[in-house]
Amino acid sequence: MRHDRGARAVSAVLTGLVCLLLGSAAHAKGPGLRTESLIIHPSFDLAGGYDSNFWRESALENTGPVNGVALFQTTAGLDFANRANRRIGFELETSAGLRMATGTDAEATASPLDDSVAFNNFRTRLGLSFMKRAPVTLDLEARAKYTERPAAEYLRADGFQQLNAHFGPDIRFRPGANPDSRALELSLGYRFALQRHVCDFFVCDTEDEKVAFEALGANRGQSNTHKLKLATRWQFFPKTALTLDVQYWMVDYPQVYDLDAQGEEVQAPNKDATPLRAELGIKGLITPRISMTLRGGYVNSFNSSGGSYAGPIGKFQLEYWLEPVLRIRLGYQLKLGDDGFANYFVLHRSAFSTTVNFASRLSVTGEVGFDYYTYSLDGVPNWAIGLQQRKEPILRTKTEAAWAPTDWFAIRGSWELEDNNSAFAYCLGEQPGVCDASAYDRVEYIRHVFMLRLATNY
Repeated sequence: MRHDRGARAVSAVLTGLVCLLLGSAAHAKGPGLRTESLIIHPSFDLAGGYDSNFWRESALENTGPVNGVALFQTTAGLDFANRANRRIGFELETSAGLRMATGTDAEATASPLDDSVAFNNFRTRLGLSFMKRAPVTLDLEARAKYTERPAAEYLRADGFQQLNAHFGPDIRFRPGANPDSRALELSLGYRFALQRHVCDFFVCDTEDEKVAFEALGANRGQSNTHKLKLATRWQFFPKTALTLDVQYWMVDYPQVYDLDAQGEEVQAPNKDATPLRAELGIKGLITPRISMTLRGGYVNSFNSSGGSYAGPIGKFQLEYWLEPVLRIRLGYQLKLGDDGFANYFVLHRSAFSTTVNFASRLSVTGEVGFDYYTYSLDGVPNWAIGLQQRKEPILRTKTEAAWAPTDWFAIRGSWELEDNNSAFAYCLGEQPGVCDASAYDRVEYIRHVFMLRLATNY
């Protein structure tokens, strides 16, 4: 049985606050390997530890027991950038990682993913900049990211594979003869983005399982997006700037089918949307030691079917920096998002962190954060119609100690807590749509992660 959740939450907050009294500055890139025309930065991370709830399962359900695993991760990367070319800028960043998870009770969890080696992340970015120091610059960017599982539990007890990619141009206009002292910048850009969920042999061994995978809604988040953006930045003081950001999306979701409460196939709702967002902000120094970011604006999700969100968004962050000893950061954000479950979700995010740097390049960081997700009642899967509104309050705390003998190498030890207190539950189990008390899946979970990491970025 679990301990009382209220006492657990209080204990987590107190632990986090104690950590904040301690206090990691991230190590920077090293000098790199230099040729006549290129700078190459190799990176390599090696980590091992324990994850008490690898797939973010609830201890209050029977459909997916909590998966505690011994975890080993390794990630390698190479970054390239050109040198001594004032007309064309070139950047290529790549990294890929593997993980090995060994279940502490693999027979009880009955998942082949608990005892396996898997390719769990890949990232790449290509950037080209033409006439990069001229008043008018053309930038081209392409990004791709693969991850083995989402950031939170989503309809699949064993997670799923997700690919995100986008590419497109930006035209930047910066009037002035001196490229190092241009106060005004206007930017107009376009991005085409796609999101796909990869059904490989770990999830879909047969065609029937693939159909079931899609019916459960794991493909509801797949989309094609066209995005237009207009950004303006006016640096009216040396270290303070005023910003204006306007973005317009055209989001196209595939018309997939859902399951109803009896397990029958039904047409999924139309989740296409054309969101419009405008945000005004200021960012910079208030005093030599205090900086602030303040943004506020309006967004309308303009969903094709069902209700839309129309209201405020914003971000506030205050940072105190007593160089090189102490850094304190306090922040809050109100944002609109969409992960495929409903028409949209609204996220309230607050965070507080402290970093203390000691002698001999030792640092300690403590963080406390709280996220509160509220999902729209429109656009949900058919089987979720009539259920309570999905809300997810998530408490996060983290403590990390780091030793960085050089700018490009660090040893880090960390403990992290994720505590999702959501009351939302749904009935899928082995036979979607057939509701039985033993088949309820619950969104709530608690997770502890202990990791020791060696990180290099030369």
